[in-house]
Amino acid sequence: MCRRFATAVAWAVAAKYTENATMPPPGMDIQKGRAAIEKTVAGLGGTGIRNFALTAVDVSQVGPDTAREIGRFSLDAPAPKKKWVKADGKYAVVWKLVAGEWLLDVDLWNLNKSPRCLTSQARPRIPRAFDRLDRAHSHESS
Repeated sequence: MCRRFATAVAWAVAAKYTENATMPPPGMDIQKGRAAIEKTVAGLGGTGIRNFALTAVDVSQVGPDTAREIGRFSLDAPAPKKKWVKADGKYAVVWKLVAGEWLLDVDLWNLNKSPRCLTSQARPRIPRAFDRLDRAHSHESS
């Protein structure tokens, strides 16, 4: 994906978050606000991930202007030797109704399995989390 397109996509995605939204992505510090979320999304968008899909499992309104959503995601990520690996995980988000539009206010996710087979290209800015997951997974497998 060209950098200009990735930046435009990141801007469009970030526009679906509240002004002070929170995103605690795996292996990174908490991202607060649209600008930080846009930068994070742009970084993830440049990894070569494709076939990204979300499936909501449960959506519940918990107040007049608040809802929560729990679901699953799947994607294909670049792996060594020009191969692709399927990855899947789960997510939870909190939606806020702002000026008549539902926007993401909290967005967090994680993978179901250790992404050991993903290339470093497919895991920008979060390698320490993946390394910790790899070590934890290795100990569980022993």
